[in-house]
Amino acid sequence: MSGYSDVLYVTAAMLVFGIITTTTIRSFNFVDQRSSQGELEYLAISEAQNVIDQLQWVNEEEKFDSQDADYFFDSYPITSSTTLGSVGSDDFSQQFEIDGSSISIPSIGSVDRYLITVKVYASGSTAFPDTVTLQYIKNFLQ
Repeated sequence: MSGYSDVLYVTAAMLVFGIITTTTIRSFNFVDQRSSQGELEYLAISEAQNVIDQLQWVNEEEKFDSQDADYFFDSYPITSSTTLGSVGSDDFSQQFEIDGSSISIPSIGSVDRYLITVKVYASGSTAFPDTVTLQYIKNFLQ
């Protein structure tokens, strides 16, 4: 009789070990997916912030008028590629589609204001299906 109980104990132990192993693997995959998603979100925010940093140095108000021939966002949407990893290797590469727009908002006193919106999409990414949107208000003295 002791032989059957040993077989049952070993079977139960293998079953419990299998359940624990499966749960651990799912947990590691979930953490890895969240980490990748956070990294992609960080990169998308970085791409949007780069565009806003460029806009902060633009001094011509006409560049923010969508009807003007010199409109800053005429060439948008654009595609940007970011490669991560060690030098000389393409461990990870992600393409971002960057789109932008500007609209005039009501002036305060003698200040013209434009609301600038920059949107970044991670092209072809299932880990990060969201859109990052950053806004900036650009002021010009009249």
